[in-house]
Amino acid sequence: NSSINSLVHAHIIRLNIDGTMDTTFGAQGMLSIQEVREVNGATLQSNGKIVITGANNDFNIILARFNTDGSPDNSLGTNGILVQPDDASVAESVTIQSDGRIIIAGYLSKVPPGGGNYNKELFAMRFLENGDFDENFATSGIFSHTGIVSQGNSVLVQEDGGVVIGGVQDGRAMVMRLTSDGALDNTFNDDGIFSFGQSDSNSRIYNMVQQHDGKILGYSMINAVISVLRLNSDGSLDSTFIGEDEQAEGIITTDITIASSHLEGRDDSLIQQEDGKILVAGYTFTDAMGNSNKAIMALARYNSDGSADAGNFGSN
Repeated sequence: NSSINSLVHAHIIRLNIDGTMDTTFGAQGMLSIQEVREVNGATLQSNGKIVITGANNDFNIILARFNTDGSPDNSLGTNGILVQPDDASVAESVTIQSDGRIIIAGYLSKVPPGGGNYNKELFAMRFLENGDFDENFATSGIFSHTGIVSQGNSVLVQEDGGVVIGGVQDGRAMVMRLTSDGALDNTFNDDGIFSFGQSDSNSRIYNMVQQHDGKILGYSMINAVISVLRLNSDGSLDSTFIGEDEQAEGIITTDITIASSHLEGRDDSLIQQEDGKILVAGYTFTDAMGNSNKAIMALARYNSDGSADAGNFGSN
């Protein structure tokens, strides 16, 4: 994004396979979206249209869709942008079902009864292709889950229509599963939610991937320690995912501290390669204040059993 006249504008860039700008997209390869402050999630429809979600400069939730050439898809919202007027609320992730319905997840900021500071409340919204709420999902298209801090950072749809959300609940990293109609799925870890970590750690599931066998990969990061977990389809930890040091079954951790003053870090992307190896990408800070100008890119790759891909990728 960039700042123009004190307003932040989001940008989308499309590159050719050789890394050059695709000049057939937007303006010489770049699309500037003045109505959008931040893009936190993006995906493609089966017809190649681009769907994004995030927030505008008023911190309202936005859902937008663009044609393959970068022009607005006027069949959604106004000039291709749909705004949900919830103050200080942000969408973090978007996915599309096989039938074309769109699901976004993030957080709503709510003032608790009696006043006080905002609480973050996790949400998932499902829309029809035209941008109307799907009335058959949760309550009039919106699922919400309360907590002191409850936020959705990643969302995916399973083959049976179940909706899996990764994020944070009361300071603990968590994975939640909803049924296809937007109710908590009590067959998933008994109450619909798997969580781990200390309640004050502020850890969260930043991203998730579903394997071909239905197992769910997710990762968290706090204080420069990457945690990658693998859950069975029923929400239990996968006991075969233990890494080379036989760490806690189902969760592996990697400390990527680079300097003694290192206090914090985070990762932002997780993918699984065709050979089953797992790649995590993001950044880590090297000074005690977490200054962004001292951030360092971090990459880690694991074998399918959770062991580090040592000798083949980077340093250990």
